[in-house]
Amino acid sequence: MFLWIRNAFKLIEKMYKFTSRIREPACLKGKMKRIVVAYVVFTFGFYPMVDARTVSSGEVFYSESYIEVDPSNNGNELIVEAHGAVETPSAFIVGSYGGYFTEVTVAGTNALLQTGAQYVGNGGRGIDYSIENGGIVRCSSFSLSGDQTQGVVYSYLINHLSVSGQGSLLDVAGNLDLWSPESPGAPGLPFELPREIPCYAEVSGGGTVSVDSLSVANGSWFRLGEGGHLHVENDFNVSTDHFLFDGGTLSVGGKVSGRLKATRVSGGLTLAGTYALDEEMSACVVDGSLTISSEGVLEVAAGYAANGHLTVEGLAVLEGSLEVLFTGDAPVYGARYDLFDWNGGVSGQFVAITAPQLVGGLFLDSSELYTTGSVSVIPEPATLSLMGMASSGLFWARRIRRRRRFGRSVMPVEGLAMDRFFEEPVSSGPVFDDAAPRANLDGSLKRLLDGATGRFGAVGSRFVDALMAWDRWVDLPGRKRSLRHARKALASRGLALLDAVVASVAWDRIESRGRARRRKLAAIRKRAVSLLDAFLERVM
Repeated sequence: MFLWIRNAFKLIEKMYKFTSRIREPACLKGKMKRIVVAYVVFTFGFYPMVDARTVSSGEVFYSESYIEVDPSNNGNELIVEAHGAVETPSAFIVGSYGGYFTEVTVAGTNALLQTGAQYVGNGGRGIDYSIENGGIVRCSSFSLSGDQTQGVVYSYLINHLSVSGQGSLLDVAGNLDLWSPESPGAPGLPFELPREIPCYAEVSGGGTVSVDSLSVANGSWFRLGEGGHLHVENDFNVSTDHFLFDGGTLSVGGKVSGRLKATRVSGGLTLAGTYALDEEMSACVVDGSLTISSEGVLEVAAGYAANGHLTVEGLAVLEGSLEVLFTGDAPVYGARYDLFDWNGGVSGQFVAITAPQLVGGLFLDSSELYTTGSVSVIPEPATLSLMGMASSGLFWARRIRRRRRFGRSVMPVEGLAMDRFFEEPVSSGPVFDDAAPRANLDGSLKRLLDGATGRFGAVGSRFVDALMAWDRWVDLPGRKRSLRHARKALASRGLALLDAVVASVAWDRIESRGRARRRKLAAIRKRAVSLLDAFLERVM
């Protein structure tokens, strides 16, 4: 009888211990003294509030079972101060359906919250989860969720996770998942349609988030601010435009999918999605190697004031695509964009390089992309060929004209090198005025030059200027006039000499021989004049 009663008491004791661990999971480590949250209720607005539970320095709040903050209550708060600790091997739940404005704060040096899986949101709204000034949170997985509402969406209903301050750490052994439900409602639509209340997480100011994998989906977003650190051990899945970089450091061990904008990447990066560099991200750095897989796209914005610039300290393995987007005014001939610094060398090439269609017969030259990391705007090959044909035609036209007038030589009068005509203009101004020579061209050449300069811009102008310079050296108007004057003077002297020779003949004998002799003498004189003109034109 006595043995039966003792066994019955032991069974009751075991059942009591088991149920107490589930219903009242809070106890002090070591002392085994239960801690019960004081339900002191007061009113704030429309919502009843519950006093905060604070775990102070040196206090350890431990539970074998799960810990739940805000079980259908409003305004509940858990505070873990410096050198305080809250521990459980089970789940840590923050917020529940119908709950509002729950807060969890882990702040101060060595303030510790160590749990199993953490679920933040769960239908609750306005949740604020903060890790500050050296606080540490460790968990097996972390899920932050948003909610839906009908009617007006207020920003203070957003669920928010923040890691900030030097030494603050969120260490997730598994996946960090940020998601919000997809909703048909949007601003301007009827209030009866459900609308999304998004969630977001941010790390900045010396804080660190270390996860095995990270996914950001639907309306949620993740912000890596100045001084923040994000380490993703495996794959990094980012939904389009929901991952924001404001100067932090990213480290990814796996592949990046989705759309990534990062100013600094620590360690190697394997890109299977899109890495976008806009003109505001002028100093992006990958400290290790960069591998762009066949599915990866490197997107760079190029502009006059600034453009995206990427420095890769390690080896760059290029197997994907490069997309260049121009911002601001349309590119012009001679524009050069410095996009990359390949400090660790380059292996492979981009399988495709795309850019917007350029006007004016221009295209993007990537011949120096894998050496200097820059691209430039030049005339397209067809344009260069057409310009070469035009310049060649003008040259040979001038050569034929010169050979007809001055002989076989086609060099300038003073033997000036042709290279001078293609030098860059000096700061002192143009050496010659090209308006006058162009005005003297015949109609067909003038139309050709006008079409060339209008189509090819600055390049065409430089070719035309060079040809005009050549034209002025070869057929200088002043030289033409001087040649004409010299020819007339020499002809006059020759005619005078011929007249003197003719005059020395006994005119009386010529007169005596009659009119036929005089006609023959005039023909001889005319023939001599034509031969003299031909000789002068040949030698001059």
